[in-house]
Amino acid sequence: MFVMPGAEIVVQVQPHISGHFLQIISCTVGCIGFAVLFGAKEGIIFIFSAIGAAINWLIFLVAYNDSIDGLFAATLAGAAFVSFYSVVVESLAKIPATVILTACIFPLIPGSDLYYTVSAAILHNHDLFLTHGRTLILICIGISVGFIIVDVDS
Repeated sequence: MFVMPGAEIVVQVQPHISGHFLQIISCTVGCIGFAVLFGAKEGIIFIFSAIGAAINWLIFLVAYNDSIDGLFAATLAGAAFVSFYSVVVESLAKIPATVILTACIFPLIPGSDLYYTVSAAILHNHDLFLTHGRTLILICIGISVGFIIVDVDS
């Protein structure tokens, strides 16, 4: 990590924590935060949001391979799981599906690609715009199709 030109700070992560485990924990904590932000008042909503977010990101990591098609498929699989999970939680725990769906889908939201696409458009960098724009569109379509597959099926 560079703070100033010529200055470097080295950040080390504990070696006994794997990268995927750390990602799952981070997504879980982040989604609990979004559940709080959206006004979830009950403790049971936090638990369901945490479980859904963790499994969502685990499915994404398992389904993802390092290609653009793999990113689309992994996003679609994660979104389909979240959609199905929210319907199941709604029927079992009488919690609105929208609350669970909104909190659990956040790990898949392509915030960085949206930022870099808009930044490239403003800076007239066509190559970067096309690269991040294509990824942004595929992720958004993957999320939409994942939601629609479960909604049509149920």
